Amino acid sequence: MREAITKVADEGFFFGLPAMCLAEAARSVTNTDRLDALVNHPAAAVLTVDPPQWKAPAAAHRALGRLGTAAAQLAAARNDCGVLGGHPGR
Repeated sequence: MREAITKVADEGFFFGLPAMCLAEAARSVTNTDRLDALVNHPAAAVLTVDPPQWKAPAAAHRALGRLGTAAAQLAAARNDCGVLGGHPGR
Protein backbone atom coordinates (compact mmCIF):
# COMPACT_ATOMS: atom_id res chain seq x y z
CA MET A 1 0.00 0.00 0.00
CA ARG A 2 2.90 2.33 0.73
CA GLU A 3 3.97 2.17 -2.92
CA ALA A 4 0.50 3.18 -4.08
CA ILE A 5 0.44 6.18 -1.75
CA THR A 6 3.88 7.26 -2.90
CA LYS A 7 2.83 7.00 -6.54
CA VAL A 8 -0.35 9.02 -5.92
CA ALA A 9 1.59 11.74 -4.09
CA ASP A 10 4.40 11.79 -6.69
CA GLU A 11 1.80 12.36 -9.43
CA GLY A 12 0.50 15.40 -7.52
CA PHE A 13 -2.79 13.79 -6.51
CA PHE A 14 -4.45 13.17 -3.15
CA PHE A 15 -5.84 10.05 -1.55
CA GLY A 16 -9.00 10.03 0.54
CA LEU A 17 -9.45 8.45 3.92
CA PRO A 18 -13.10 8.17 4.93
CA ALA A 19 -13.35 9.00 8.64
CA MET A 20 -15.52 5.91 9.16
CA CYS A 21 -12.74 3.73 7.71
CA LEU A 22 -10.27 5.25 10.14
CA ALA A 23 -12.64 4.62 13.04
CA GLU A 24 -13.10 1.00 12.00
CA ALA A 25 -9.35 0.51 11.53
CA ALA A 26 -8.67 1.97 14.98
CA ARG A 27 -10.79 -0.78 16.54
CA SER A 28 -8.32 -3.43 15.44
CA VAL A 29 -5.06 -1.85 16.65
CA THR A 30 -3.71 -0.94 20.04
CA ASN A 31 -1.32 1.69 18.70
CA THR A 32 -2.68 4.23 16.21
CA ASP A 33 0.71 5.67 15.21
CA ARG A 34 0.48 4.24 11.69
CA LEU A 35 -3.04 5.60 11.26
CA ASP A 36 -1.85 9.00 12.50
CA ALA A 37 1.01 8.91 9.99
CA LEU A 38 -1.45 8.10 7.22
CA VAL A 39 -3.81 10.92 8.21
CA ASN A 40 -0.92 13.39 8.48
CA HIS A 41 0.53 12.49 5.07
CA PRO A 42 0.67 15.64 2.88
CA ALA A 43 -1.38 13.94 0.15
CA ALA A 44 -4.09 12.66 2.52
CA ALA A 45 -7.61 14.05 2.66
CA VAL A 46 -9.89 12.86 5.47
CA LEU A 47 -13.41 12.47 4.08
CA THR A 48 -16.49 12.97 6.20
CA VAL A 49 -20.21 12.46 5.63
CA ASP A 50 -22.47 15.46 5.42
CA PRO A 51 -24.85 14.93 8.40
CA PRO A 52 -28.09 15.30 6.39
CA GLN A 53 -26.82 12.50 4.11
CA TRP A 54 -26.60 9.91 6.90
CA LYS A 55 -29.03 7.50 5.24
CA ALA A 56 -26.66 6.69 2.35
CA PRO A 57 -23.89 5.31 4.60
CA ALA A 58 -26.48 3.50 6.71
CA ALA A 59 -27.92 1.77 3.63
CA ALA A 60 -24.47 0.95 2.25
CA HIS A 61 -23.39 -0.45 5.62
CA ARG A 62 -26.49 -2.63 5.74
CA ALA A 63 -25.86 -3.87 2.18
CA LEU A 64 -22.10 -4.43 2.46
CA GLY A 65 -21.84 -5.51 6.10
CA ARG A 66 -18.76 -3.41 6.91
CA LEU A 67 -18.89 0.27 7.80
CA GLY A 68 -15.42 1.00 6.43
CA THR A 69 -16.18 -0.70 3.13
CA ALA A 70 -19.44 1.21 2.83
CA ALA A 71 -17.71 4.52 3.55
CA ALA A 72 -14.98 3.84 1.01
CA GLN A 73 -17.46 2.85 -1.71
CA LEU A 74 -19.60 5.95 -1.11
CA ALA A 75 -16.55 8.24 -1.11
CA ALA A 76 -15.31 6.67 -4.36
CA ALA A 77 -18.70 7.13 -5.99
CA ARG A 78 -18.94 10.78 -4.88
CA ASN A 79 -15.41 11.57 -6.05
CA ASP A 80 -15.37 9.45 -9.23
CA CYS A 81 -12.36 7.41 -8.17
CA GLY A 82 -11.38 3.89 -7.22
CA VAL A 83 -10.91 2.16 -3.89
CA LEU A 84 -7.64 0.67 -2.72
CA GLY A 85 -8.17 -1.47 0.31
CA GLY A 86 -6.82 -4.32 2.30
CA HIS A 87 -7.68 -6.44 5.26
CA PRO A 88 -4.47 -7.38 7.10
CA GLY A 89 -4.44 -10.91 8.35
CA ARG A 90 -7.16 -12.09 5.94
